[in-house]
Amino acid sequence: CLAEKCLSGKGGPREILRGTQMLERVAEQGGPNMWYAISRLYLQLGDNPQTVERAFFWLDKAANRGDAPSQALLGTLFLMGKNGEKDYETAYVWLHLPRKKDSQYKKII
Repeated sequence: CLAEKCLSGKGGPREILRGTQMLERVAEQGGPNMWYAISRLYLQLGDNPQTVERAFFWLDKAANRGDAPSQALLGTLFLMGKNGEKDYETAYVWLHLPRKKDSQYKKII
């Protein structure tokens, strides 16, 4: 996969940007599972504000579509303050939405 090759970092920062741009074009055509996956990828790229912002964008999109893993991760990130200040109220909301729907998350949260 060309995007994966770009994201490996062997070509430097410009190639990582190119890889994420390719993945975003694909993700636009996908659904919550793809949006969750791309948000995880952004989070793995590091804590710089641009990648965290893109991760939040895709997580928010998936979470608002009812994707439980995205809701749980988004809540966790708000709890940790990944987008700036810790936001306990928002974290609580996102962490309890999947708990209401999915028994898998009732055990974790």
